[in-house]
This record gives sequence, C-alpha cells and structure tokens, in this order.
Amino acid sequence: MELLDLVRTYKIPENLVNQGLSLIDNENTKWGRHTYSTAHADKPDDIVTNGDIEPLIYEMNANQLSFELVAFALDKYVEEFNYASCTQFSSVRFNRYKVGQEMLPHTDAITSLFSGNARGCPICSIVGLLRGCEEGGEFVMRTPDGKETNFLTEDGTVLIFPSTFAYEHFVRPVKKGVRDSYVAWSFF
Repeated sequence: MELLDLVRTYKIPENLVNQGLSLIDNENTKWGRHTYSTAHADKPDDIVTNGDIEPLIYEMNANQLSFELVAFALDKYVEEFNYASCTQFSSVRFNRYKVGQEMLPHTDAITSLFSGNARGCPICSIVGLLRGCEEGGEFVMRTPDGKETNFLTEDGTVLIFPSTFAYEHFVRPVKKGVRDSYVAWSFF
C-alpha cells in the first residue's frame, strides 16, 4: 500500500456548502489570525503566526453545521478504513485566503487536542473546500519521498487523511480571488 492510498476525497452535500458559505459571508463574522504550535520533542511549545501571509480564521463553536460538515465524510472514510474509527472530532475552523495568503508546509501535530475537557490523539485530518479562488491556492500534499500531489481541485469537496508526520501539506499562495475552506480533526 502507498501512502496516498489512505487519502480520500468526498463530495460535500450542497446544502452544507451553502450553509457554510452563508455563515462565513455574513458581515458579522469575526475573522481572526491563524496561529500554530511549533512544539517538538526538543523544543518548548511556542505559538506563532506568520502575519499576513497565512489565512484569516473563524473558529466555529460546536453546533449542528460543524457536526454535519465533518460527520458525513468521517462515516464514509471509516466504512473504507475501519481502523480509522474515532470517538470524537473537533469543531470546524474556517480558513479564508485572500490574495497573497497561503498555508506554509506542515503536518498536523494538533497539540490543542491534548488540553481542555475533551482530550485526545489526532487520527484523521479533515479539510473541506467550500469555494476555490480563481488562481493559485492549490492544496498540495508532499509525501516523505518528495512526491507532491494536488488535492481539493473542485469546490464542495472534502479531503480526509491520517494526521501523521508522513502527510505534509500546504496551500500555495492565492493569486486571484478568495479561497474558503474548513478544517477539523478526529481523535480518540
């Protein structure tokens, strides 16, 4: 089995795409800055931001839309890979990329799943594309052998893959338009 054999893309139900876009296109939506942890075994936990190059984020509280954007895709994934079953998943976080913004290469070492009331170890990463930009903004996965593959090439699709070091991924800079996506993680 190859690493990318564990990566799956599914179509998001149109009503969920429309609900998500309606929510984030609302003028009252409060966008924040993307931050991430640099925690490694040999370094202290440090939260950083790359200023204006990374996307704006909107962290949605757990609600029905957050549940539905993730649950249908996880159900399909677990049907194929029953060993990927999980007991919980995080609330959805929306990412809005404007011209010049990108997501730098990273793996999903989601340290926030180890704190708070609900704690766990990440199993799967869930990335949905509600609306792609006109130019740029490609979602790329790079395997340890250096092979790069584009995913999420169609609006209204969601990608699921294991949350491990073997699945480095990034979003190329947006050159024209706005890219709206969401992320969540399953854990046990």
